[in-house]
Amino acid sequence: MVYLSIAGYAFAAMAGIVCLFHLALILGAPWGAATMGGRYTGALPLFGRVISALSLLVVLAFAIIILEHTGLITVPMLQGLDWPTWTVVGYCVLGVIMHVATPSRIERLLWLPVVLIMFISSWIAGWYGPAM
Repeated sequence: MVYLSIAGYAFAAMAGIVCLFHLALILGAPWGAATMGGRYTGALPLFGRVISALSLLVVLAFAIIILEHTGLITVPMLQGLDWPTWTVVGYCVLGVIMHVATPSRIERLLWLPVVLIMFISSWIAGWYGPAM
């Protein structure tokens, strides 16, 4: 199923971009206006960097879940489980809503398309991916 592979690669690519962004924030990149509703300008304070670290780990875990469900990698403890994929889909729905509603214009322009791609590709993985 080619569309499952495309969905898996698309999700992984977007997750990779998000993870690199969070890594840059953790290391002090002055991109605070592009995250957390644009609350911070410049580099994030320690609390913001901790949130970015947690976000990086969550997105990385989500990428593993979607890659496994689309058959691009094998993770034995995830095989045959649908609920982790639907958890990712639900999280992406919340992400879309939050990025539509954010007061930060740059965050909306930059991250809404990324989160939409993550939602669509995770939904394809959930809907068409194998349940074993």
